[in-house]
Amino acid sequence: MEAYLVVRHSLRLPADTEAPLLVHGKRGGYSPPGLCHGLRGLFSSANVRTVSGAHPRIHDLRHTFAVHALLRWYREDADIQVKLPYLAAYMGHVSIVSTEYYLPFVSPLAEAASEKFETLCGTILRLVARKGVSS
Repeated sequence: MEAYLVVRHSLRLPADTEAPLLVHGKRGGYSPPGLCHGLRGLFSSANVRTVSGAHPRIHDLRHTFAVHALLRWYREDADIQVKLPYLAAYMGHVSIVSTEYYLPFVSPLAEAASEKFETLCGTILRLVARKGVSS
């Protein structure tokens, strides 16, 4: 990681806190095989493992990023349907269908979605339930 940061600095690539850490491209960027190899070495050295005991893969990081982006948007009360195409484009997908692969309904997402649904529709559902009970 230090060597990577030295190269970035020498090429005068952005290094402020808002700049992306990993840059893909010809000028100081990484190659996909190089990134995978480097991350494998990093995870091995740091003994970072998944629940199953394997080292994380690059797609595990993409999955984590996608889930955290969705959770952040739920917490910000953002319009998820409007945001999903942005997430798909950011991840390099041609449509949100490909992005769905990274968004399984994990517990924190289920809770956030349920809370948003309750906020938006809870009153209506309670009214319908009361009418159904009193009919």
